[in-house]
Amino acid sequence: MTVGVLGLGHIGGSLARALRAAGEEVVGWDADVEVRRAASEAGVDTEAPVAEADLVVVATPLRDLHTDVASMLDAVDTARTTVTDVASVKGPVLAAAAGHPAFVSGHPMAGTERSGWGAADPDLFRNAPWLVLVADGAATERVAAVCRLALAVGARPVPIHPQSHDRALATVSHLPHVLAAALTLQAEQHLPLAAGSLHGAARVAAGDPALPTAMVDLNREAVEAALVHLTRTLEQFRAAPDPARWFVSARAVWDRFNGRDLVVVERPLTPTGLRAVGEVGGHVIAVGAGTFTAEVPR
Repeated sequence: MTVGVLGLGHIGGSLARALRAAGEEVVGWDADVEVRRAASEAGVDTEAPVAEADLVVVATPLRDLHTDVASMLDAVDTARTTVTDVASVKGPVLAAAAGHPAFVSGHPMAGTERSGWGAADPDLFRNAPWLVLVADGAATERVAAVCRLALAVGARPVPIHPQSHDRALATVSHLPHVLAAALTLQAEQHLPLAAGSLHGAARVAAGDPALPTAMVDLNREAVEAALVHLTRTLEQFRAAPDPARWFVSARAVWDRFNGRDLVVVERPLTPTGLRAVGEVGGHVIAVGAGTFTAEVPR
């Protein structure tokens, strides 16, 4: 399988390098000629048309990505090519794709505060969740292609319903960016004293502000709802006579998550079967002809 990657920044570049390390053929393109030159030196074919690959991954900047998905769907031979993306907000992307049968949206839950081809890391996706949005009536062979892409770079494909993505990501991704900025601004005068706690909580505030700005702008309704919920939680904490139960409860949540006992199951390769795995916190580990294998909590 030949994989085309449109946009060779931190995510697209990491994907291209990871695929090359896995022995896959990769065609890539970026608007920056210097990035194309560097990618070519890393074994990426930057001359062949990306649209002629078997699977095309659109990894351009978030604000432009939905337009690029629509353009790519117009350019490819949809009888043979599947198109996917890496966007962290799906509303505009899903609207642009408009249910196109060749499109299966995806979102690797990986990244650092760094950006550009210079931050490309072939190990970036190892053991990271890779969300695969499985719509009702999705062509399962195309969903399988995106799952295999994630598996090829060491990620864990997690099938979810398209409509649940932005609400969930507001809490687990976009809100943390808001909190990282807030913590940084509050701690500005004390940064020389800061160590692991602040650095861990606020690391992403050191990244390019264009990305979290786009996340919040494009997913504003869900982010605002998450902020309302968080504000209520913080008010409850402030009013609590004993703060210990909050820290104990939080530790218990992580203990339950990290201590899950996973079992291997084989299921029919259907949209409902795939999403059922993601809904219980499982992930795909292999995809066959008509079936898939997953790990799910016991």
